[in-house]
Amino acid sequence: MNTKKIKEIIKFDVGKSIQNKWFMILNIVIFISILFTTNWSHIEKFLDEHNMNFTEMEDVTIQVLDNENILYDELEKQTSEIEAIKLEKVTENKYSKENIPDDDIILVEAVKDETELIKVKIISKEGISEESYDVIYNSVKESRNALFTGKYNITVEQLEVLSTEPAIERVFLGVDAENSETKELIKMVSVVLVYFVLILVTSTIANTIAQEKTSKSIEYVLTSVSAKEYLLAKVLGVTLTILTQVLYTGIYYVIGNLINSILLMNSGMVQGVATNSVNIASTVDMDIITYVLVMVAYLIFTVFLVGLVQATLSSKTNSVSEAGNTTTLILFVVIFLYFISLGAINPYTNVSPFMYVISCLPIVSTFFVPAMMIIGQSTTLQIVISFVLLIASVPLVFNICAKHFKNGILDYTTKKKTKKLFGKKEEKELTLKEKQEHELKIKFAKKFSFAIGMALILFVFLQTVLEMIFSMILPTVLKGVFDDNTILIITTGLVSTLSMIISMWFIKAYDPQEKGKSNITGKSAFNYIGVGIALMGLCQLVLPFIYKLFGIDYNILESFEVLPGEGFVSGLIFFIVLAVLPAIFEELFCRKAILNSAKRYGNAFAVVFSALVFAIIHMNFGQAIFAFIIGLIFGVIAVKTNSIKITVLLHFLNNAYAALLSIFEGNQIALGIINNIVIALLIFSFIILVKNVQNIFKIKKEDLKFNPDCKYIFRDYTFILAVILLIVMFAATENILKLL
Repeated sequence: MNTKKIKEIIKFDVGKSIQNKWFMILNIVIFISILFTTNWSHIEKFLDEHNMNFTEMEDVTIQVLDNENILYDELEKQTSEIEAIKLEKVTENKYSKENIPDDDIILVEAVKDETELIKVKIISKEGISEESYDVIYNSVKESRNALFTGKYNITVEQLEVLSTEPAIERVFLGVDAENSETKELIKMVSVVLVYFVLILVTSTIANTIAQEKTSKSIEYVLTSVSAKEYLLAKVLGVTLTILTQVLYTGIYYVIGNLINSILLMNSGMVQGVATNSVNIASTVDMDIITYVLVMVAYLIFTVFLVGLVQATLSSKTNSVSEAGNTTTLILFVVIFLYFISLGAINPYTNVSPFMYVISCLPIVSTFFVPAMMIIGQSTTLQIVISFVLLIASVPLVFNICAKHFKNGILDYTTKKKTKKLFGKKEEKELTLKEKQEHELKIKFAKKFSFAIGMALILFVFLQTVLEMIFSMILPTVLKGVFDDNTILIITTGLVSTLSMIISMWFIKAYDPQEKGKSNITGKSAFNYIGVGIALMGLCQLVLPFIYKLFGIDYNILESFEVLPGEGFVSGLIFFIVLAVLPAIFEELFCRKAILNSAKRYGNAFAVVFSALVFAIIHMNFGQAIFAFIIGLIFGVIAVKTNSIKITVLLHFLNNAYAALLSIFEGNQIALGIINNIVIALLIFSFIILVKNVQNIFKIKKEDLKFNPDCKYIFRDYTFILAVILLIVMFAATENILKLL
């Protein structure tokens, strides 16, 4: 690698940026702003001493209609030192729509009131200034306090105690909230700083690369250095320019504070300043120093990573405006991480295990790890892993980006590129027939994704609407026949069932699929049922440990207090709603309609896609994880047998067990019988699993392949909207469950 050439390019880029007149103007503005900010108290004092008030109040006359003399004295007191306000006492209100007061006249009418103590009406031609309103407001407040103390025979001091905020000490036993306000402020400021630095990096690199490509000056440079060396030099140059700007900003702040200290000394506060200077080392929080150092370390590598990606994207463009558009994707990621780090990480709540895992990812770690560190919720292992991954990602991303940078920077064609950024093959020019086939694939994909997307939107919409309708009708119709809990269960069953029926009907009507012949035989059905029961039982045994590890509560029925009512009929209704109806209609919706419709993109895609839908419609993590795994098992069985008969039975058995446990809760004899039957069934099923799992779940390589045309389903707006809707509803439901 030509180190000398790289250094020359970096020196040239950094020098060019720093010597640029706009860079200098920007820094002068920042310098003056910081000087004003750090010394504003002295500036404000100087302006007041020399009567240099740039927001001088205009002259105004306040006419007071106060026949009971409850407000005038206080107004006179409040305006005694305000030359711009003239006070007059009047005996009547002579103003109306026909007789509007002048611009500089305000009428204040005050009367006593039993409830409010004092009522005030302010009459003017138009709006009045904030200063005038504040004078009137403060006078009314003080007059009301005087009336209150006289009426209830208490002192003004006692009233002030009642008016102040109550003394409440908050003690957080679960988190380290010491100096929480300071830590939260530092976290917020640093996250904002990272946000703006990354925005500045992306925009600077995009403009630089685009300008050099447009002027073709880059071709000359590439004759003496390789594209990889040039890419490294450009990104390092921008990174150093940004760090120089950060350094300058820090110097401005130091200068501003030093000037503030000098002014404080000259004003007679020498002792206090000296004391602060001597003890500054002892008053600095070492946690904050460590935090700043860690933040800078993460930021340097993140700026380099973002710079590499942005430079590569910009090399694929042909104009400055087009290069600016490439920053959108990176900026979206940065903005998303910015808001998540501000909202989800705070000193008052413990960070979830999921956030710890996500925080180890490169770039994400820059926003999350330091923020968790300053509030005392980071771990040494987390910091080490995240930093190692961040460092390791630099050469990986650099090598990937360098492969495409040179081709992009030397390509001046304005035609749409068919070569993918990280792809290996370039698509050939399509013939007319191939173009027609390509368009047909997109058309079918959009048809499929629209059908699924609209069905999911209908599912959510119908659940909301039907819930409202049945909640109004059923309690009235069934009151006296069933208890409230049973009516709630009936409502839930009807809403869920009808929603799935209509959604399933829409998929079949809009995107019909050919019916296949069932492959089930008596022996194979027996083996599939046994294997299915064994795998469900295995999931039920293993998942509780995973739930406990991540703090997930699977028992959703207890959260919603969905319990069977008293009596045989109520218990039967509970069993039907929880075991029978979901087994039939969830399988018809997910395994019949969605899975069969998705088979066009391969059996693997159909199984995974239907399992994801099955998981997310349960609307909470506890059930979604189990539902996804079971959805994969059911999907494989449905594909193998080309039928949902076995999956309906397995689904029923799983739900029936949970329903029976709720129905017979407290009945130890019944529970013992049920558990013994289940244990015996599981043992028998595990034997079948061991004997037949290889034959039943034997999968060919072609079965694991996804049809590449499935990528086109994300081109439909309705499908994207449905995905967003389900994700938001999933998150909202999960949040509600945490509060229950």
